[in-house]
This record gives sequence, C-alpha cells and structure tokens, in this order.
Amino acid sequence: MTDPSQRAANLEQQYVNEYEGTEQALTGLDPEKDEENQTKDRIEAVAKDEQAEDHVEKMADGDR
Repeated sequence: MTDPSQRAANLEQQYVNEYEGTEQALTGLDPEKDEENQTKDRIEAVAKDEQAEDHVEKMADGDR
C-alpha cells in the first residue's frame, strides 16, 4: 500500500496538472498574448438546465 504522504503528494500533483491544463486552454482568451501564443480551440458556452444535453449533442455532431 502507498505511503499516505506519497499519496497526498501524488494527489497534489494531479490537481496541479489539471489546473495547469485548464490554464493552458484558457490562454487563448488572453489579449496580452500575440497570435502565435493564443490557443486555437473553440470555446463555447453550454445551455443551462435540461437543454444542456441537447446542446452538447448538437455541438458533438459537427465534430464526428
């Protein structure tokens, strides 16, 4: 079994990696960065409430 302190360190690193991944995806929104350093991913808001599933399905259809 893994040492609790090692497990805590692993979890911390996992959260840091997830945070950094999110930060990297959002750099396309930074007006301070030049065009080369902007992300190219499409960012789109998803509908709220019960319409969210339908909205996500429609978004995914174009990607198939």
